[in-house]
Amino acid sequence: MSCGMIFARLGHWYLMLVSITLKTAVANSLLFEERQVMSSNSGNSSDPADLPTGGSPAPQGVVGRSIGWVLSHGIWAGIGAIATILALVVAIMQLTKPDGPPAETKVSDCSANGAGSANVRVDCSHTVNQGAPNPLSNDPRAQIVQLTGSWSTKGFVTAIVDRDTSIVGLYLQSGMKATTLQDGASAILYGFQGVASQNGDPVALVKTFQAAGFKIDDELHDGYLMHKLVDLFPLPFHTDLTPKGYTGGYQDGVFVGSLLFWIVQRAAGWGPTDQDIQVINYLISQGADCKVPLSFLNYNASPNSNTLGGTSPYEKLLPMMQNCAR
Repeated sequence: MSCGMIFARLGHWYLMLVSITLKTAVANSLLFEERQVMSSNSGNSSDPADLPTGGSPAPQGVVGRSIGWVLSHGIWAGIGAIATILALVVAIMQLTKPDGPPAETKVSDCSANGAGSANVRVDCSHTVNQGAPNPLSNDPRAQIVQLTGSWSTKGFVTAIVDRDTSIVGLYLQSGMKATTLQDGASAILYGFQGVASQNGDPVALVKTFQAAGFKIDDELHDGYLMHKLVDLFPLPFHTDLTPKGYTGGYQDGVFVGSLLFWIVQRAAGWGPTDQDIQVINYLISQGADCKVPLSFLNYNASPNSNTLGGTSPYEKLLPMMQNCAR
């Protein structure tokens, strides 16, 4: 409330109080005077025969008016006192009542101090946004809870599947990694399943992980996802370039290797999608090692394990790895 409005309201209620108080005072004064007259007349003569008669009727008129005034104005005197109290209560309520609903408090630019001919002064003290929702926390984990309702490894993987890079980025800032395991598979792998239902930019997803420290040839693990997507995978792979810990050729096999190697092997089942090719080209441009996936393709097209030789996926993937490995 502004100072002008406060003074205006004070003046308004002050005049009302003065008016009521004056009326009450006048009424009480008249009542007192007439009671004095009645008392005086009563003291002078208690016998009706002693009252003046003939040409002096004034005392009788005063007594009659006093009795009538007391009967009628005594009530008004009490009402005036009550009205004074009520007016005081209402005045206090009005003065403490806010002008309207809480409004948003905005923070002004402190550099505006003294700017312009009006010598503007800006309040640079801390302000509170009373009308706006609570801002997001600076803590990534708390932000995830505010935006999604909870923080969990499952939520991290869901964001990867959806390729929601903003949420994925927050999870990475909160401590999650590309290698974080979900059902035995490194989390990042869930973003490259080669299914039509996955939307979003796969390359942007890779870049999001890179921004958090992920290296293109970091070692990933998968004992679940590839077998779910392409039965019988991971395939056998026995060469000098086989990553340590890699076991394939049976249901409980475990994939170990880079993101490029995983995408190439998964795509060798049903063929690379346009998004697969897009990501493969990006990884190659980032210096990904193509020798391991090339060795894998050659092994599974050889007489030792002629699983892929001559297939359409193999024919698409082989020249890409050959050109990269040169």
